[in-house]
Amino acid sequence: MPRTELWRERLVGAFLVVGFAAAALSQARVQVVGRDGVLSAYADTPKAQRERAEFARRGVILSSDGQVLAQTVSAFEFRLDLSRVPESPGFFLELGEAVGIPVAELTAPTPPGRPGRTWRRTLSTEQAERVGEVRRQWDADGVSLARVTQRSYALGESASGVLGVLRPDGPIGGVEQAFDDDLAGKDGLSRGFYDRWGTFVLDPAARQEPRRQGVDVTLTIDSELQAAAGHAVRQAVESNRAARGCAIVLDPKTGDLLAVANWPSYDPAGSIAKGTDFNMATMGAYEPGSTFKVLTLAKGLDSGVVGLGDHTQCVGSMVVGKRRVHCPLHNGRRDHGDVDLERAIAKSCNVAAAQWALRIGRPGLVRFMESLGLFERTNLGLPGTPAGSYVREEYAHTLQAANFGFGQALSAVPVQLAAAYGLLANDGVMMSPRLVKRVGADERPVRSRGPIVSPEVARDVLRIMEAVVESDFGTGKSLRLPGYRLAGKTGTAQKIGTAEGAYVSNFVGFVPAESPRAVVLVMIDSPSAGQYFGGAVAGPVFLEVAKAVVRRFAIPPSTARSSASPAGGGSLTP
Repeated sequence: MPRTELWRERLVGAFLVVGFAAAALSQARVQVVGRDGVLSAYADTPKAQRERAEFARRGVILSSDGQVLAQTVSAFEFRLDLSRVPESPGFFLELGEAVGIPVAELTAPTPPGRPGRTWRRTLSTEQAERVGEVRRQWDADGVSLARVTQRSYALGESASGVLGVLRPDGPIGGVEQAFDDDLAGKDGLSRGFYDRWGTFVLDPAARQEPRRQGVDVTLTIDSELQAAAGHAVRQAVESNRAARGCAIVLDPKTGDLLAVANWPSYDPAGSIAKGTDFNMATMGAYEPGSTFKVLTLAKGLDSGVVGLGDHTQCVGSMVVGKRRVHCPLHNGRRDHGDVDLERAIAKSCNVAAAQWALRIGRPGLVRFMESLGLFERTNLGLPGTPAGSYVREEYAHTLQAANFGFGQALSAVPVQLAAAYGLLANDGVMMSPRLVKRVGADERPVRSRGPIVSPEVARDVLRIMEAVVESDFGTGKSLRLPGYRLAGKTGTAQKIGTAEGAYVSNFVGFVPAESPRAVVLVMIDSPSAGQYFGGAVAGPVFLEVAKAVVRRFAIPPSTARSSASPAGGGSLTP
């Protein structure tokens, strides 16, 4: 090659190297050294700077068995104003593809006086962003998207009382309201600009507001038991023409609420009729009635003032102070004759329970009820939860104590009562009721109120309660479940301050009687179809829920009873 051409090639190569180096240095200066300044200058241009909302995801509400009870579906309200968009087939074609609406529907004439049309669409985040890109590229001011919250509830009416509902203006009741801050998270705001390709670029010089996603809330509720309890209590309320009712299923070992059902309730997808947002299980306070006799007996045995071999002579009533307390009228009679502890509970004898209470004394009974937390608000965190109460200034202390014995002259919240009865199935240790298992990664602890009575006393009372269902003289004898031993107690409490004939029908039971897996408490308020005794009104709900508990946990059939079992007619006397 001639020397001149070689020199020329080397000179061109040198220029190219220098040029590439200069370009690289320039890009480095722009992209690395001067990037913030360039972007800031660009962002300072009013036309270029944009703000983009970063919507937070609302957390999911889950059951203990992993079922989604409440979740949010991303939805948008899409509005198109034909007077403020380009009259271009290309625009409508791109918009239709982005939003999923046929072009013919988008371009259809609107009624006179209405330049725009609105569609409620479920769009993915990508679809919503694509609609925004079409709007910017075509400078179409008549295109708008408004985020709409749609919350779906898998169990519908059967869980509304405990979950609550989310409306556009905020949550109403239940877990949705109580844990709104955790579930909702916080929306963010990004500031930056769109480049020529429509990509949003953050402005590093602008203040960014990062979003905080909502966290999931896991409940102790079992979805299968919740549905079963909701169905059973609804049937009982409607068939007995009652004002309302509730059914609670509780794990006595942990205090976990496996079901909290009430009726009337409301469809979370519809309107809320007056009174249907009242959850009797957590928002009401009622006299426990005769179901409380088993706790009175447990306290009497634990205090040593009642013995396993004790008998009571019941003539149907007894005088306490200047008043007379009566046993309920059954088959035209009130008197129960000579009753041991088993028959006193099985026949629901008020006279026996009043005598046990008087031996304990009013101060001892009040301390006992306080140890059960009956006069405290529950720690469930739900709105509108009251505390139980009694008349502290009552002058007739002796009569009040006698009434305490059979569950009158005091009120308690049903979920707290269920937890109190649970101590009989947990060797005398009472667990506080728990509804929320986990908030995000934060585990809510199981809490014990400590031992209330001795393990021996708890087991004795539980065995005594078998006679209510398993003996032929028990008030719950119609509630047997073939192959399984059940224990329970009926209750019927006349409502304070109401007309004659207004009652709350109750039943508390254990499934199964040996090593109970669940405590089931049922309360039916003001039945008016003729029946009002707890065994006839609340008992069938217990039986249906007991069947569901057996199915859900695959509980094997009960073992045979020993000859000393009270349900078999044997004596508990040592």
